[in-house]
Amino acid sequence: MYRIEINKLKANKATKSVDRSICKDNNLQLDVRHNICFLKKTYTNGGVTYERGGTNETVCMNNAALSSLRNPDCKSASPPVNTVCYDCCTAHCPEDRFCNGQNVINPNYMPSYMKTVITTSAAVNGTKCLVCTEDQSYSCSSMDYSVCSGERPYCLNEIIYHNGNWTKTLHRCASRVECYWDYWIGTGNGTECIQNGVCTYCCQGPDGKPCNAMTEKPTNLTNFGQTQNRGI
Repeated sequence: MYRIEINKLKANKATKSVDRSICKDNNLQLDVRHNICFLKKTYTNGGVTYERGGTNETVCMNNAALSSLRNPDCKSASPPVNTVCYDCCTAHCPEDRFCNGQNVINPNYMPSYMKTVITTSAAVNGTKCLVCTEDQSYSCSSMDYSVCSGERPYCLNEIIYHNGNWTKTLHRCASRVECYWDYWIGTGNGTECIQNGVCTYCCQGPDGKPCNAMTEKPTNLTNFGQTQNRGI
């Protein structure tokens, strides 16, 4: 009887070892510490660089907008330089022991949030934004209001400074990917860009006056739900 039970345990362990895949890291070594694997592709002037390894669900959710299934640039036949595609897969895929071992992740093993765009009322109904360029010689008006929706439901301000002084603001619609990288990760809470550079900010507001109507930093800024960084 004991021998039968031991054989059952061995069989169960064998089955689990087959059904559960593990992650590969940058050196194509095994990573057995994580239940979720990732594959990050960055398009550069010299080609494509690949990063892979194990991670956690929080990191995957924070990068869901960069998924190859959600980021419009990743779907392009020739993605623009600096495009980042970040995919995750669950480490339980019996067909392929390493779900991130190839240069493309099978969508069947991706978490649902990497595959489906979360539809908000702003994306469906649109957000009223100011869409124009203003500087010392031209000011935008109510005639420049537009409704931003679909893949670009955010209002964005690109503010150009010289020697600490405002010189120009580009008001326009923007995608979540643009806002995440240019505003949330790029500008963040920093102030260095005010000296000589470009500060980028994104916002979404209710119907009425556009949230990006001011020439400088909007007050109703978009929050992407994680600590702002100063670099990738």
